[in-house]
Amino acid sequence: MTSHPKVFNAVSKAIYGKMKALNIKADAICGVPYTALPIASFICSHHEIPMLVRRKERKDYGTKKMVEGVIKRGETCLVLEDVVVSGASIIETVADLRKEGLIVTDCITILDRLQGGVENLRKMGITLHSLFTIKDLFALYCSLHDVDESQIKKVYDYLHDNVYEILENELPN
Repeated sequence: MTSHPKVFNAVSKAIYGKMKALNIKADAICGVPYTALPIASFICSHHEIPMLVRRKERKDYGTKKMVEGVIKRGETCLVLEDVVVSGASIIETVADLRKEGLIVTDCITILDRLQGGVENLRKMGITLHSLFTIKDLFALYCSLHDVDESQIKKVYDYLHDNVYEILENELPN
């Protein structure tokens, strides 16, 4: 998406619009590595919101921190993601943010594939807000193209049969 500036700008603005429409107040924003980082950067720089960066892996040099940025315990942080399947990458990010004393209750994603992410995140006390679901995009596609009913059924069956549940004992503390 970053190779297509018009799309990137439109999506970033839509995410910020969703944040405002839902009245989500955030002291900071953190994009899930790596695709959501430039979106978080765009929103934070355009709206003067502090940005935090969560590393995927700890460095052996420098600060050696998993979360970079100015962190004040008790502040709120909104998490951004591009696509959600199970929500596992969001859960990992939130766990590291919470270890730093941040309050994380919301995540905005561009696309929810409806494969268990909402339910898994709810177990961590996180509400997932999406710009689109896979069913939204599929319905749009079907409205623009002649799609056989059997193909539609196959897609919905696939979504139904491929939900990824993260068990309570698999969640970080």
